[in-house]
Amino acid sequence: MRGMEWNVLNGQLKAPKIRSQTGRTITILKAMAPGSVALLHPPTSEGKAKDNTCFVLILFAGWLWLRLDFMNQLELIASEYINDGVKQARAEARRRLEDDAKFKQLILGNLSHCQEAAEKNKESYVKLMQDAVRSKNANGAHGNSEEIRHIQVRNGQGCKMLETAKAECQQIYDTHLLTGK
Repeated sequence: MRGMEWNVLNGQLKAPKIRSQTGRTITILKAMAPGSVALLHPPTSEGKAKDNTCFVLILFAGWLWLRLDFMNQLELIASEYINDGVKQARAEARRRLEDDAKFKQLILGNLSHCQEAAEKNKESYVKLMQDAVRSKNANGAHGNSEEIRHIQVRNGQGCKMLETAKAECQQIYDTHLLTGK
């Protein structure tokens, strides 16, 4: 470096002064070991502008980080709110499905019970008709073709009764299914 002056007092190295190319003298505040080179520059307006720019950039980066952190927190709150809503909707849907399944099971049970009752009614009607014919035959009357036709008509009536009862059961089932009651 050009124009470096060493101040030596009693054999000790004192803070040297450096002359820059512009003619300013800079005093180095910390003593340096012999042979080391100090590259210090005086503060200039260009250096202050760089410092100010760096400061503004640091402030902007900090503000941006805080803004992004705030937005992230808002996003987390919104996602928790949505998750709670989804959980409630799933629970409600699950409850409705269970209620629908119980209801369908109940009305299916009612339908099968109704159809069984109709079947029993038909069987008891047919049995009653057969018993009436048997008791008539037991009294000495023999079955002629007219009596057989009469029995067939009664059996046909029993089948019609069964079909009518089953249709009524099915209509009740369909009505309950449509109304949900």
